[in-house]
Amino acid sequence: MASHDLLIEILTEELPPKRLQRLEDAFLQSVEQQLSEHQLAFSGIRSFATPRRLALMVESLADQQPPQKMERKGPSVAHAFDAEQQLTPAGEGFLRSCGITREQLQTIETDKGVCLYYAGEKVGLPITQLIPDIVKKALNDLPIPKAMRWGDHEFSFIRPVHSVMLLYGEQVIPAEFFGKQTSRCTQGHRQLSRGRIDISFPKNYAVELEEKGCVIVDRNERKAIILQQIDVILDALRDVLDRPTLQIAITQQQEYDDLLDEITALVELPKVLLCRFDPAFLNVPKEALMASMQGHQKCFAIADHSRQILPYFITVSNVHSDDETAVVRGNERVMRARLSDAKFFYESDLKTPLLDYSGRLATTIYQEKLGTLQDKVDRVVALAKRLVVHLKGDAGLSASVERAARLCRLDLFTQMVGEFPELQGTMGKYYALHSGEPSEIACAIEEYYWPRFSSDHLPTSPISVILALADRLDTMVGFFSIGCLPTGDKDPFGLRRAALGVIKIVIDNTLSVTIDGLVRDAIAVFPESFASPSTQVFLFFHERVKSVLLEKNIPSDVIHALPELLTQPLHHIVEWANALQSFKSHPDALSIVQADKRVKNILEKNKNSVIGIRTFSNDYVEKSIEISVFNAINETQKNILPRLQQLDYASALGMLARLKPIIDQFFDEVMVMAEDQQVRHNRFSLLKQLRELFLQCGDLSELQLPHD
Repeated sequence: MASHDLLIEILTEELPPKRLQRLEDAFLQSVEQQLSEHQLAFSGIRSFATPRRLALMVESLADQQPPQKMERKGPSVAHAFDAEQQLTPAGEGFLRSCGITREQLQTIETDKGVCLYYAGEKVGLPITQLIPDIVKKALNDLPIPKAMRWGDHEFSFIRPVHSVMLLYGEQVIPAEFFGKQTSRCTQGHRQLSRGRIDISFPKNYAVELEEKGCVIVDRNERKAIILQQIDVILDALRDVLDRPTLQIAITQQQEYDDLLDEITALVELPKVLLCRFDPAFLNVPKEALMASMQGHQKCFAIADHSRQILPYFITVSNVHSDDETAVVRGNERVMRARLSDAKFFYESDLKTPLLDYSGRLATTIYQEKLGTLQDKVDRVVALAKRLVVHLKGDAGLSASVERAARLCRLDLFTQMVGEFPELQGTMGKYYALHSGEPSEIACAIEEYYWPRFSSDHLPTSPISVILALADRLDTMVGFFSIGCLPTGDKDPFGLRRAALGVIKIVIDNTLSVTIDGLVRDAIAVFPESFASPSTQVFLFFHERVKSVLLEKNIPSDVIHALPELLTQPLHHIVEWANALQSFKSHPDALSIVQADKRVKNILEKNKNSVIGIRTFSNDYVEKSIEISVFNAINETQKNILPRLQQLDYASALGMLARLKPIIDQFFDEVMVMAEDQQVRHNRFSLLKQLRELFLQCGDLSELQLPHD
């Protein structure tokens, strides 16, 4: 069986840069999976992506499938043949579906009588027949939120398609996609290349596109070039300024990584350039400068060792010009206009004290069914005061929390936040300080929005923690009460993010509150006219708690062994989970876990008999080991209880392990299902007490151990 490399390329209009990596990965995964499903052998697969193309190269792909084993049952013989023993349409259809002649037909006895049957091998299909359908399915499966139509065509895609390449070795596989016939031709860089480029062989794709079309098709290679050129520029600038600690300004590593990926997806032949801006703009808060440079202009800001912004920025151009100075000047002019806007917004906002915006809360709809922003703030204040009490805060903390709650959303009405919504809270902090608010209030206004994403900072000050919890809990309960629940991948109100924020804040700050209590407090501050969403909210939180525990590398069997997740402080749950995980390596763990499973199974199989049984009585004891187990349970109970109260879960589990010898002896000597009903029920009572003792340390029967 011969093999050649296969090249697939979809050339389009500019693809959305923030989705390019996801599209590339999804395309590769779908094609790779389908090749395996079709049993098509290949030695490797590699993906490429640029602003205008998605491409794959499959190395050493077999030219056809291996012979396919086939086993099929057909219609009954009575339906497959007529009175003259000629094939009926049903019989002929079965022959066609198997690709066989009448002489190859077999029969088989079934519960429905004698039926046509065939078992054998079918010649594998050639690659030229399979690949077009594989590619079409992969394109249809791409994560495209909203497809486009162009011209008067009926088909659609994420962007208009210019050409499709299916090159197998030196042969073009004929097919049609989006009204285009496949070919070996593509296009290069918009400005630096002219005319079509014919690819000779798949393995020459990257080299020929770079040499003839000025396009680097490997996304990771472009990223590496950008990083290398940035390092060169920073090294030169360090020498000029005599500042050895210059670096790219980063607020969050995730934001930097996302920006780098987006810029990489915007260029086909990157050229990194150093530009300047007027130092007068440094009077604007650095977050606003970075939002303007990074968010609007897709440039990198530069900072010193103290993270102060310097009057320089780095841009990545997609054009290689003989006059780089002109390109730099052009970027500087555009940046000056952007920074001038930011400076104007900031200076204009400073003229209005932050509190003066409060009147607009009552006229701004938060959500049609949930009222205005003023309604939202009032509920957050009421809930925050409850949280202050639960966290044993004083009147001073309560007053500070209320003050911060009244101010925390007012920066939404400023010009700067109107232009840069991602600066909510951050600009509120600056405007609060300018208005004379205490620093702890100003910082709480910023931290109120934390965490914004999974790896973001978490609030730490008491004011910030209480406000962040109150806001998210109000959001959760509010939207659940009006039936706006997340569905599938859709979560327009960020309820999953809100729930995860609550959980992580509670764990990170080791708060002695439960999710159950927090949700009930949030429900309590809502007007009675709202439907109670308690059951749904609790279930939703329960799933999010499990996902957070999984993120902390706590295995699923340990999570299932934990007690009710929402009625215990979450940092206790984490400690408990770690203790259970450690217990799994205890030398007696396997025996104890197996004993708990055995006890649980006996009680569940006899649950009707267990309900309402009396307490254990010496009157119905037949073997001394029963009394020994009863005494051991009571003694262990006395010793375990104080350890659980002190959150010493490891010690409590260790005490359970000491029961191994006596439990083993009990099951060796005692038949639980005694013929005498009173004796049997007495033993059920003993097992019930043993099970209840185990459950105080978790449902050990859920633990998965080797050789279990």
